[in-house]
Amino acid sequence: MRRTFKLLTLLLLVSAALGCAHPLSPARQEILAALHDYMGQPYARAGDGEGGFDCSGLVQAAYRRAGVELPRSVTDQVKSCHPVPAGRLLPGDLVFFGQEPDQPTHCGIYLGEGRFAHASSSNGVTVSDLGGGYWGPRLLFGCDCLEEQ
Repeated sequence: MRRTFKLLTLLLLVSAALGCAHPLSPARQEILAALHDYMGQPYARAGDGEGGFDCSGLVQAAYRRAGVELPRSVTDQVKSCHPVPAGRLLPGDLVFFGQEPDQPTHCGIYLGEGRFAHASSSNGVTVSDLGGGYWGPRLLFGCDCLEEQ
């Protein structure tokens, strides 16, 4: 778990260092800070923070900390966001996964550097690689749920 905390802290520092090219808004910074606080929490089916998280509960809680209300389900969260090409994702954007192109079944929050945070049924709130392993082939799309200019 210490490795995960170090990795998330490193990603936060990298994101701050990239501020010249893509400064992170206060909302994005707060979403990443919330993820840091939730890291290592257990997985709980339909969990929204009391005793653990499921994937959409984690997204909803992190965004709520930033003052942004999102719906509770993966399906409804997709409808609340605007698509973003994978190459233009910013830390704090949502990423959706599934086996069918139009049926997302899992979500997480992009951290930068090809990594994302999510609530895994086997590892709880954790960080995973976006482009490879189990998740890479299941990545459907990214979305921006923040109304920034």
